[in-house]
Amino acid sequence: MAETLSCDAVIDRGLIERYVAGTLSEAEVQAFESHYLTCGRCQNELRMAAAIRDVLPGVQEASPVPEISPAALTGRWLRQHARVGAVAAAIAAVLVGVLLVQPARRESLRHREAVPETADVPRAEVPSGEVRAVEEFRWAAVTAADLYRVTLYDAAGGVIWQVDTRETRAALADTVRLEPGALYLWQVDARVDWDRWVSSELVRFRISEP
Repeated sequence: MAETLSCDAVIDRGLIERYVAGTLSEAEVQAFESHYLTCGRCQNELRMAAAIRDVLPGVQEASPVPEISPAALTGRWLRQHARVGAVAAAIAAVLVGVLLVQPARRESLRHREAVPETADVPRAEVPSGEVRAVEEFRWAAVTAADLYRVTLYDAAGGVIWQVDTRETRAALADTVRLEPGALYLWQVDARVDWDRWVSSELVRFRISEP
């Protein structure tokens, strides 16, 4: 019988990243897939992991693990878990769309549910591309949002900084030092209902060399 997992256990043991990398044991695969099938939060987390790998080719070059395409993941799931009817279709739909949605970091996903496809989404605006300096982050407002969450990532996908605000801008903390020439990514999430969030696309930027 497969181990029963909680979302916290999945995150703390790094099962999602290892699943995408193809380094889980057979027992871990079975336990993770059993949990994933009914967990919208971990489905979102898997989308994020795949999206980070997709937009950061340098990370893949530095890593010895093989790339696993959404199609390959779908096939693996359908082979190992021969579900019927709507369940099998739902798995395929989620995994085929894995690179099309890029949610925010893992801790924020612990308290999220699926968001209606019709919901407005935030649009990250500044910074983007090559910039001389970063003092704040700005984005377009979402009509129904009552809270925004800004997350800043390094080139490896690690979280550098995160802040919640009710405004459509957030000043970068004085304690955060961005290195010239280094690649960074950021994203803004909007809370549009109780425990419901929508996410912008990941935006890349670099601090220009002096």
